[in-house]
Amino acid sequence: MESGMKLAKVLLAASVSLGLATAAQAEQGKIEFKGKVLESACVIDSGDLNQQIDFQEIPQSRLNLGGKSDTQDFQIKLKNCDNSTMKNVDIAFSGNGGFGDTFGVTGVDNLGVIIAQNGKAIAPGSSVSNILLQGDNTFDFQTYVMGDPAVGNDVTTGDFTSIANFVITYS
Repeated sequence: MESGMKLAKVLLAASVSLGLATAAQAEQGKIEFKGKVLESACVIDSGDLNQQIDFQEIPQSRLNLGGKSDTQDFQIKLKNCDNSTMKNVDIAFSGNGGFGDTFGVTGVDNLGVIIAQNGKAIAPGSSVSNILLQGDNTFDFQTYVMGDPAVGNDVTTGDFTSIANFVITYS
């Protein structure tokens, strides 16, 4: 009987060891957590980071001699703003300059894009200053394309594109 007990203990010890060995064969993985902490008064709404405005088809005759397209509205929204230390927000626009205060275009000659706030054009390399409110802030802008007003600089036909980048700073 003692040999039976010894055999049972040996089998029990072997099965426990086998179970531990099997558990040691488990697969492993990792989870990486990441983000970015900004010294910023607000967060730009993700839907406003990369916007596209389509002016559709515009008759050439409408644009010659400084003619303009219909105005399109767009917004830049800032969320979760804390104005306890920063009271103003400057939005600077940059891009290739065209004639006057326009952003240059590729694909068509003698045509430029105007960006404006409250009816005042914002030239490439310029900024507008706004008061920063607590919470969410929405800044409204208008844009349109216009032909070069100089006589003899008729707008050519074709597809066109233009890029304007913006940078937001707080003060």
